[in-house]
Order: sequence, then C-alpha cells, then structure tokens
Amino acid sequence: MPPTRLNNELGAQASSSSLTASVQLAALDGNGSLVAPSSVRFAWVEIGCSDRDTLDEQLDKHAGAFLVSFEPQLDKYAVLLARGTTRAHGKRKDHSVRLGRHHERGVVLPIAVSPRGGAVPFRVQHVAGCSSIAKLNRRAFWAPWCTTPLETRTVPSITLSSALSLVPARLPIKLLKIDAQGVDFALIESAQAEALQRVQRVVLEVRANHCPPLYVGQPACEHVVAQMAVIGFANETACPFAEKNWWRHPNCERVVRFHRKSGL
Repeated sequence: MPPTRLNNELGAQASSSSLTASVQLAALDGNGSLVAPSSVRFAWVEIGCSDRDTLDEQLDKHAGAFLVSFEPQLDKYAVLLARGTTRAHGKRKDHSVRLGRHHERGVVLPIAVSPRGGAVPFRVQHVAGCSSIAKLNRRAFWAPWCTTPLETRTVPSITLSSALSLVPARLPIKLLKIDAQGVDFALIESAQAEALQRVQRVVLEVRANHCPPLYVGQPACEHVVAQMAVIGFANETACPFAEKNWWRHPNCERVVRFHRKSGL
C-alpha cells in the first residue's frame, strides 16, 4: 500500500521507511490533567521505566498515591500496560481496563520527556535500560553493556514542566524519579521554577567525577548537587567517591536523592 494511501486511511504519517499514527493515550479531567481517583492524596512521577524496579510495584504499599509514568519504548510500555490487565482481572481473558492504566491508581504514557519536547530520536540499545535520547559517548568504557545499539526510533516527547502539569493540581508531587540515561539533570534544568515548586523529593542518576560521561553532555554528581542546591533542593545521599583502581572496578553511577529545602 503506498504511503499516501496510508496517510489518507489512517490519519497517519507514512514514508517508505516508517509508519506513525496518532492515538488516544489516556483520559483527561477537563482541566488538562489526568483523571485520578478521588481517594488519592499525593502523586509520584516516574520518568523512564523499562520493565524492572518500577514504581507501580510500590503502589499497593501506599494507598494514597497516584502514579504517572513515562516510558517511550513501546515494547516496555506494552509490558507495563499488561500489568494493569493482570492486576484488574487476574488470569481472566478478554476483559478491558481503563485507557493507560497499569494500576488502578497509575497511568503510563508512551512518551519521552526531553528538554524541548517534540519528536526526538530515541536510541534503543540491546540492554533496554541503556536506551536514551542522548548520544552515547564512545570513549566511555565503564558500561560496555550499554554500547550495543539495536535501532533508532522517533518518539514523541514533552517537557518536564508539561509532564508535571498532567498531575491534578490538588495533588502534591511527593516524588519525582528520573532515570533518563544521561539527561536526568537536563530535564530539571529545563523545567519552569513554578512547575518544580510542586515537587517535594527528586531522585536522579548521576555519574562520578572520576568517570567519563557515558552519554554526551552527562554532568558529574558534584555539579548536579551544587545546581540542585541553587534551585532549592538539598541532597540526601552523597556523590560517588573515587576508588583506588577505579578503572577496574568503577563506581561510576549512583542514584542520588534530594529533598526540597524547608521554607522554599
């Protein structure tokens, strides 16, 4: 079928090498926010999921939480959506769930979060958790499992400010977890101060000073900690420390947690 005919029939964009389509991803409440159950009291936002160590696995322990997750890899997005079906219906077949729900109190969206928004190239690696909108630094040798490309996909993206605006205004954002492979802090830097005012805690992945960046432009931990302090967040965990013989056993990446300073 010629691309022009597909464009006409699907309301899609087709070329000789790719096919994209516009589809509804979730319901909004009339104010531009996602529909959240009336019982929830606070929100979590998760940027980058893959299919392990995800916040939806913690929701049953936190009855007041509403989760908004972003995962641009469609195969991993499908895995997360399938969890919603299992949670709602167990092993029963042929039952539906509300659009975008991976939990009764969680929405997952197949959208990347980027500094500027818009369609962006997404570089998929064989190890899915290494995939990123950022380019790999070919001189970084401390994570060889991240250097085997599978393909590059074009994915939709929104800014962090827009992502946070999808959370109903009545809900404080108790946790913003970003695992965006090299652009974690770039998303924070690009966000509007007003949007970040809603956020109480932030979790980011950072690299150690003594290690080369795994992704082009990836800042070091000390820089991230200093700049987060400027915008009102104090770190709860320390930066990675240099280790003897670090080139053999590098401690190059670590999760660092921040909380909003009191009075800000």
